[in-house]
Amino acid sequence: MVTILVIEDDPQILKMLGILLSRASYTVLQAKHGKEGIDLYMEHDVQLVITDIFMPEQEGIATIREMLKHDPKTKIIAISGGNPLMESSDYLRHAELFGAMSTFQKPINHQELLQEVRRLIAE
Repeated sequence: MVTILVIEDDPQILKMLGILLSRASYTVLQAKHGKEGIDLYMEHDVQLVITDIFMPEQEGIATIREMLKHDPKTKIIAISGGNPLMESSDYLRHAELFGAMSTFQKPINHQELLQEVRRLIAE
C-alpha cells in the first residue's frame, strides 16, 4: 500500500485531502505543520509528500529542504493559497527550485491532483 503524507495547517483542507486520497486507496498520514510532518516522515515509509507552504512552527520550504536532505529522491507536491504580500505562484516557483516535483495553487482541482499523485508514484 502506498503511503502519502499530507502536511497542511488548515483543518478543512487537511480533512478534504485525507478523504480524497483515502478514497483513492492510499494510506494517508496527516500533519498540521512542518515539524510534525518531519516527525511522521522519519517514522514511516512515505512514498509521496503533499505540503502546504505557509504553516506555523515550520513552513513548507524548510520542510521540503529537510526531507530532501534526508532523501533526495523524496517525491513532493507543494500547495499554496498564497499570502497577501506575494502571489502563491511565486511561492510555488520557490518550492520547485528547492525540490518540489509538482505544485498546485489552492483551491485544488481534485482530479488533477489525483492524476499527478498517480504519475509521481508510478515514476
